[in-house]
Amino acid sequence: MSIRVGFSAIVLFLIFGPLALAQAKLTQTQAQLRKDQVSDVRYALNMDISRGEKEKFFLGEVIIDFNWKTSKEPLRIDFSKGEVKSIKLNGKTAAFTYDKEAIHLKPDIFKEGANSLTVTYKHPYSIDGSGLYRFVDPEDKKTYLYTQFESYDANQMFPNFDQPDLKAKFTFKVLAPKDWTVVSTVRENKIEDQKSARLWNFPESLPISTYLFSLVAGPYKIWEDQKFRIPLRVMARQSLAAYVRPDEWLTWTRFGFDYYEKTFATPYPFLKYDQVLVPDFNAGAMENVANVTYNERFAPKGERSAHMMERNFSTLLHEMAHMWFGDMVTMKWWDDLWLNESFATYASAGALASHPDFKHAWISFHQEKNWGYYADRLSTTHPIVAEVPDTDVAGSNFDGITYGKGASWLKLLAFRVGTEDFNKGLKAYFSKYAFSNSTVDDLLTALETKPDLKLHEFAKYWLHSAGLNSVEVRANCSKDAKLETIDILQSARSDHPDLRPHSMLFALYGDAGSADTWAPYKTLRADYDGAKTTIKISEELECPLLIIPNASDDDFVKIVWPLEQLPRIQGDLTRIADPMQRTLFWESLGFALDDGEAHLADVIKFTVEQIPLEHDYAVIQGLQDFIENHLVDRLKDFPDREQRIRFAKQLSVPFEKMLVDTKTAKDFRLFAFDFYTSLLGVSEERETLAQIYQKKIVWPEFKLDQPRRWEVLNQLAALKDPRASGWAKGEKDPSDAGALQRQGIEAALLPYPQKLALIQKIMGPKSSLSRAQVRAVFNNIFPFQQSQDRLAFKDTFLKSLPSVSRHKEEFLRSTYLNALLPSSCQESDDELIDQILKLKWPAYSRQDLLERRDNLRYCRLMRTNANATAQR
Repeated sequence: MSIRVGFSAIVLFLIFGPLALAQAKLTQTQAQLRKDQVSDVRYALNMDISRGEKEKFFLGEVIIDFNWKTSKEPLRIDFSKGEVKSIKLNGKTAAFTYDKEAIHLKPDIFKEGANSLTVTYKHPYSIDGSGLYRFVDPEDKKTYLYTQFESYDANQMFPNFDQPDLKAKFTFKVLAPKDWTVVSTVRENKIEDQKSARLWNFPESLPISTYLFSLVAGPYKIWEDQKFRIPLRVMARQSLAAYVRPDEWLTWTRFGFDYYEKTFATPYPFLKYDQVLVPDFNAGAMENVANVTYNERFAPKGERSAHMMERNFSTLLHEMAHMWFGDMVTMKWWDDLWLNESFATYASAGALASHPDFKHAWISFHQEKNWGYYADRLSTTHPIVAEVPDTDVAGSNFDGITYGKGASWLKLLAFRVGTEDFNKGLKAYFSKYAFSNSTVDDLLTALETKPDLKLHEFAKYWLHSAGLNSVEVRANCSKDAKLETIDILQSARSDHPDLRPHSMLFALYGDAGSADTWAPYKTLRADYDGAKTTIKISEELECPLLIIPNASDDDFVKIVWPLEQLPRIQGDLTRIADPMQRTLFWESLGFALDDGEAHLADVIKFTVEQIPLEHDYAVIQGLQDFIENHLVDRLKDFPDREQRIRFAKQLSVPFEKMLVDTKTAKDFRLFAFDFYTSLLGVSEERETLAQIYQKKIVWPEFKLDQPRRWEVLNQLAALKDPRASGWAKGEKDPSDAGALQRQGIEAALLPYPQKLALIQKIMGPKSSLSRAQVRAVFNNIFPFQQSQDRLAFKDTFLKSLPSVSRHKEEFLRSTYLNALLPSSCQESDDELIDQILKLKWPAYSRQDLLERRDNLRYCRLMRTNANATAQR
């Protein structure tokens, strides 16, 4: 890439220009009005993508049939960033207005009852991954298309009523190049050959929401299972096909259908099931009806760890669960988005745990719960059922509350109701609301199989208030060391003071003596509410040395350990037999570190000691999250370079030993390599990284595959090692992933003036880079090791923000804001972010900024603690 040099901050600011364009969104008020105006919707959609290999736009015609109820308000038809060619109503040309966000039609042109509206249009292919995205494979130059509509982007492919509670039946015709396969919600029933293209005909679908309709098209490689009771296909780009394991995908898919149909006692509602790996995907996966799309990271080119396999399988089951919960039964509005995602997260964990190879799945689920714990402690926390006034705000709610806390609450709900009754309630719920819309109250009514459950009352305290409760459990014993009562002490932070009804198991531990493992002598159940609940012990039990609350992880609560018990659990952590309970302690250690209750040096020392002693890979997965989120990521923000390097070197020791040790199992070895190379970057050890890349440092039973070579090169580029450029160019990786890696490496290596020039070019009006390409550059252009460049960019960054906030491309606005924010783990960060927040940003960008501010405050607290420890 040729880059001009020498642009000043002022020029950079002026080049961006005032490119104002309102972000398309739909308000709940607008959606409710339209729900009152129209019903019984059907779409007959015809699209021409036959020139998709050459042109950057597509043509379409949609016939929208609906019943009209008399209204004095105009009818809104959502259609963003397109071109309207003509509109006919009931066969006659109709007058309309179009503001690039929606088409508006006066109410007096409609007749009461049935109406038919025909819109012909033109629309560009997306470059940011939303709407209908077009991708040209750099390896073989083949073109691939796919859609991503959640939450409000179906209107970037065709004009429609883009809200979840106006479900509709779809018929679909697509004119496509002759060598392409076209996939949608149902299987095609006819393919017609034309002169230079083929016309794909899809019969009428069942009623679905617009955001769940889909189109995938291109010369995809296809693997099929036609013997299963449901036709199954897996698809991927031709250049990726060698890395896909189709037999594994299809085996997992069959397992999922067997589990869900039995558990839900409800047949799979759709007629086929396709799963497509797509390039440049913005999310992990998307539950399009019977046509699920996946990020291509689910077909890795390097060696897979057990953790990666489990995450892939879990994601597959998550998306499949949506076919019932989300697709067949859909929320009325985005305030119940949490229920879709939480249910799929909870259900997929249950499905995974039933598989003989993944019996520890509930320990893995705890990572989702930790995401909820993290989100609930931020200033941006919100009730599980949040206020969602528009689709912009809906986009900001794909967070730890929606997934982690919501799913954890469903697990708690099932624990209180009982698994058998919970599943019976689900069957009744699916039967009643199939192919329609519902709310959480509808679900609770179906689950309330016994009047004494009082689920609506229980839910009120959980769903409509924010914040994380804490629990401490204390034993009261007699003089002869017999357990008499248990006190359960519940508390809450002052900014979110609500106490809630909870249920959990707690484990009582006695003296383990010299045994290799330590197991509880008794596990008891407790339903507790309010600040203090006292449980009388009716049987004769010895006084416990240790009590582990929430022993089976059914509750959603922060554990507070009595001070006298901490030395016991720290000293005997690896002897505790239950891996879930060891995981709970690492979670608590993360809380203590973030809250300033534990010193960084002490925690790193303890972690370094414990890593070699932990032999359960399920616990290692949780430990991996702890190290990454609470230690490594925090160290990257440290402004004190010497302190950062010292801590990183100390933390890297056990990982290097694991790599050298010939007895280290494969999964532990991969875990060790990822952290070791990351920490070498944090401690700026260029020569060690270079020797790893040159294979002068090698380890037994370890192969430096393509993804891990890129990992090492990225670390070297962040350290401005000039060798990284030549080595990157010499990598034999012609894929798009390789191209993105080279872009990121080149950006990291640029001198500061050229970094400014590259940013200016990307943000300029002629930029045509995709979201993936922009992320590759912006996420690497100012690595934390180049803090001087990042801080030098601060004035330029602030001066550019008014123009950036008005940029016509949403993904450029958000990526610029999040990736280039010149923070430094200093008090000045708060002032910087407050200044940025004075401008107008979408809800999700504001949330990202506020969360970044919270994390920087955690960083400052940890740094202060580290400094205090150094002075002891």
